[in-house]
Amino acid sequence: GKVPWHTSSYATACGKGRPAEGIRRENELFRSMVGRYFDGAVRFCRVAATLPEGSAARERALRQACLGEYMGRAVQTALNIREGELAERAGDRARATEIARREHANVSAAIELMKRDSRLGWEPTMGYQAGVAACEWKLRRLERLYGR
Repeated sequence: GKVPWHTSSYATACGKGRPAEGIRRENELFRSMVGRYFDGAVRFCRVAATLPEGSAARERALRQACLGEYMGRAVQTALNIREGELAERAGDRARATEIARREHANVSAAIELMKRDSRLGWEPTMGYQAGVAACEWKLRRLERLYGR
């Protein structure tokens, strides 16, 4: 079945209908990507800490850290959807609920990033926007379907 907190077109892009083993192998690559984005964000924060308080360079480094973490969270969402698809396919409601709760925490953290930098979550060339309001809607949906 479909993981109900995302669109079916996204589920298809994330592996719906494809062999589970191939999805699992790709998910390992996604995990690595998430880790690398988060590691990069930490590195930018370390650089920022060495720069003068209030300097343009420090602010730029902090914005890049925020961007890196946000991108990691976006990839984590894709990974959660892919794993949720596999759990639903296997009829493992408990695992799907666990993944949904992880996604709730992930989206909550992404919202904090978007509050720091309103440019995050907006992709103008594709007309895509996943700003605070859209993410808060997703949180409400997750809570309604899976609890907190």
